[in-house]
Amino acid sequence: MNLAAVYRSAEWEIKALLLGIDLEKFNGQDALNIQGRVLKIVAGLNVSAERWIDDDLMKSYRAGERRAKVALEILGRKPKKPAISDPRVKIKEDVYTILYRSNRSILKTTETYLSVAMLAAGELRAAQVQEFDFGNEAAAIGAMSAEAVAAGSSRGVLKRLILAHLRMLVTDGNLIEINGRNYKIGKYAEMVARTEIRKAQTEAVKEKCREYDNDLVKVSDHGTECAECKDIEGEVYSLSGTHSVHPQLPDFPPHPNCEHDISPTSEEAIAVNKEWEAYQ
Repeated sequence: MNLAAVYRSAEWEIKALLLGIDLEKFNGQDALNIQGRVLKIVAGLNVSAERWIDDDLMKSYRAGERRAKVALEILGRKPKKPAISDPRVKIKEDVYTILYRSNRSILKTTETYLSVAMLAAGELRAAQVQEFDFGNEAAAIGAMSAEAVAAGSSRGVLKRLILAHLRMLVTDGNLIEINGRNYKIGKYAEMVARTEIRKAQTEAVKEKCREYDNDLVKVSDHGTECAECKDIEGEVYSLSGTHSVHPQLPDFPPHPNCEHDISPTSEEAIAVNKEWEAYQ
């Protein structure tokens, strides 16, 4: 399943609902109807998120596990420690929490938009300045109404101003709000999918290394220009943090959408690589 595509489809559907509001006729029942449809869309996103986690994310975990196992066997390692717990349970819970939180945010921002639309519809019908308690958006709508009244503009002029403002809220304001930052629904889902797949693969490598009693891992080197990764790519780290030469692996991946991964290595492999580089 392409999680980002599913979320983009939901984004287009929600935006179409919000941008299709007729302010001259918009009322409380219309708002409830739209809210009900958005609830169904978000419920569908929750189901899709759970399915993606169970299928695609766990598939990525197993792929990371297989690659780590092959690498460890090439290094001559043998399984030594039995599994204590299954990290997949926590991975699934953590990712579902992230996606469920974003889905709830869609409901919240949609409700705010509908409240602003109700305010705008009231202003348009009354065409006079009133007191409202909808924060910055109320001030913006009220200012438009006051300016239109003061200039003797027609109701059509005020309607065009308000509609332009509402479109801006939907197209530019984005519908997911996490920690004070707004995201487009599809873009956020794409970021979560990429990042959490990399995290799952990282945990798979760590778990296999623990099982095979292998402490060292190497960060891939893509020759990227990424500021967050330039100091760690190609470097060797210790998973336990007890190695005398190599430092403990920092939080990994270091940032959202990171393309780097880790793979098992050993002191013997590092020595062979150095000899090969010297020969080259």
